[in-house]
Amino acid sequence: MALPKGLNIVPGDKEKPFLTLCNTYITFSKSAVEALGKSPFVHMYQDVEKKIVAFQACEEDMDARVFYKPPKEGKQSITRIIGKKNSQILMDLAGIDDCGSGIRIYGEPLLEDSAILFPLANLGKDHD
Repeated sequence: MALPKGLNIVPGDKEKPFLTLCNTYITFSKSAVEALGKSPFVHMYQDVEKKIVAFQACEEDMDARVFYKPPKEGKQSITRIIGKKNSQILMDLAGIDDCGSGIRIYGEPLLEDSAILFPLANLGKDHD
C-alpha cells in the first residue's frame, strides 16, 4: 500500500535548547548539551547590563564548571550545574528572588562558538 497522493511532510520540530533554573541548581536540556558538544566543562559568562548569561564549552581550568558526564549504561543522563551560587548569578541578573519549582529559559545556540546565550531580561517581569 502506498501513501495517498497530495500528502505533505510535516517538518520535524527540533527542540530549542533550554535550561531550567531552580534555586540551587541549573539543569540543561538534551539539545543544550548537544549544542555545547557534550563538553565535560563549560565557562559561564554574564553581561549585567544586557541581562544575558552564556555558557561555552571549554577545557578544564580554574574558571571551568563541571558540565557533562556520559551516563552509565542503562541510566538517564541529567546535566546539571549544582550550587546556589551559580543559580543566584542568574536569579540576580533576572531580578527574581525565587524560582519556585523551576523556570525554563530558552537559549540561542552559537554553534560556531560552541556556546549558548540565554536572555534573562524579561524573567523578572513574569515572576513578580
